[in-house]
Amino acid sequence: ADVASIIAALPGRHVLSDASLFPPGMWLHTKAPRVAWNAQGAKRLLADAGWLPGVDGIGRNAGRKLEFSLLLVAGDPVLAATARLLAAQWRELGAGIRVETLASPDLLSGRLASREFDAVMLEQRFEVSWDQFPWWHSSQAKPGGTNFAGIEDPQTDLLLEALASEFEPAAAAERVRQLEGRLLPLQPMLPLFHLVEHAAVSARLAVNKPRASWTLRDLAFNPRAAARTAPALQLKLRDE
Repeated sequence: ADVASIIAALPGRHVLSDASLFPPGMWLHTKAPRVAWNAQGAKRLLADAGWLPGVDGIGRNAGRKLEFSLLLVAGDPVLAATARLLAAQWRELGAGIRVETLASPDLLSGRLASREFDAVMLEQRFEVSWDQFPWWHSSQAKPGGTNFAGIEDPQTDLLLEALASEFEPAAAAERVRQLEGRLLPLQPMLPLFHLVEHAAVSARLAVNKPRASWTLRDLAFNPRAAARTAPALQLKLRDE
């Protein structure tokens, strides 16, 4: 996918293109390289695999059309715009994409659990843990599991198990690189981008309070200036 052009067209959100399992800013991020967009090269690969375009431009192979659905939940304009842009790019390559929108996350969860989808757009929120076992291990590939891509690869399983049981941060970083080296070439997913969250901090706060003592109220509200009080009156005698 031409991720750069998708990001440029997205409405009102700051995002970063990335192909790693972990987002930029996390110490486990590996800066995995993204395959550059090459429409003509992709068309040649499809033709070599037997998918030749018909009169409508959609690839055909042994009577089958190159078509699939892309599933997402309604309500997020960034996901909706991304789905439309992806569908247009893939249509250019000769694939017919049906964007299917569901009304709620619960409906999406049901479709994922029963594996009733071709492709799905998911937003993943990362925790502190580096455990990737639930997403890619073979034991989770069956309906009801969380390995939605259905990857069943013994070598990947070993790397996932080793990463999940690792306690040394330096060793965990190396295990992540090994896992990406095995998993990403299998192309079980298309990493797109990560949202960039910004925070503004008052210069007054940074100067006057140690960072460890900052609170949400300190960050979110401007403190009221102390009210000025009239100077105390001094009692004087008449002859003064």
